[in-house]
Amino acid sequence: MMKKFSPSSGTAEAEVALMFSSEAHISNPKNHCVPTTILDIPDEDDVQLLMVHLLQSWEEPKFTTIGEVLDFFHQIFEVLSCVNSPARVRYLAGVMNSDFLEMVDPTELYSVLQVAHPMQPYKARDFRSKPIHTTRTLVPVKYYLIDFGHSKKFDLSVPPGERLGDDIWKPKKGFSFLRRLIQDMCKENLKDRPTINEVVERFESICALLSDWKLRSPVVSKMELWFVTLFWSYRHRRTQIGLARQGVVAAIPNWSPERANHRPGILRRIFKKHTSPR
Repeated sequence: MMKKFSPSSGTAEAEVALMFSSEAHISNPKNHCVPTTILDIPDEDDVQLLMVHLLQSWEEPKFTTIGEVLDFFHQIFEVLSCVNSPARVRYLAGVMNSDFLEMVDPTELYSVLQVAHPMQPYKARDFRSKPIHTTRTLVPVKYYLIDFGHSKKFDLSVPPGERLGDDIWKPKKGFSFLRRLIQDMCKENLKDRPTINEVVERFESICALLSDWKLRSPVVSKMELWFVTLFWSYRHRRTQIGLARQGVVAAIPNWSPERANHRPGILRRIFKKHTSPR
């Protein structure tokens, strides 16, 4: 994917993108900023091309389990701890905007011949059929931050002034266990907010207390009618119990076996098997 921009426009997009594509950052496993290359155009003095991988929106395909959503949150917290470790948590609501979050290499999630079209994700690339995909549980993905067109390198000695919105968790059911953490991140007094490293530590501690049954629960909209939820939950539970019986799929994708095995495993005890991440 290519983007044309003008170096004289005054934005720090190229500077920020190249900073996170440097060897010092690219070797950091917590760096989720998309690798970027800058190309000059012959005979054009004030035009350059910014090149990144062809990615897909983080919202497609839909999240199927709470564990998949928590893996998404964990990766975003990781990149914030990598980017902004000395500072207090801030601007997270802006970072959660879909314009800044993408998912790398969607072809792993889709059938080879029916990959989602980059501009129309509800259609395959032939525009005649629908894309066929698997789940993020079966094929864990890595999320990337992209599009630094409005980015700036802030002076950390200057206190932030933005307030994190406290409604980022409200559209879906089943995430009330994150309420206390989010409330602490939304405190008016900036000094009372946790650092991003403290957020990561608390988030991992919360996830460690959740059972497989909870993590494999469906992601349900608060606007969904109860009988619709009941119907889809039955099908969802059958699928998840089947995966748990296989004993090879993690409830939280990308989690290490050591971390995953410290969580309560109701389904593991039922089937007398230990799930382990791929």
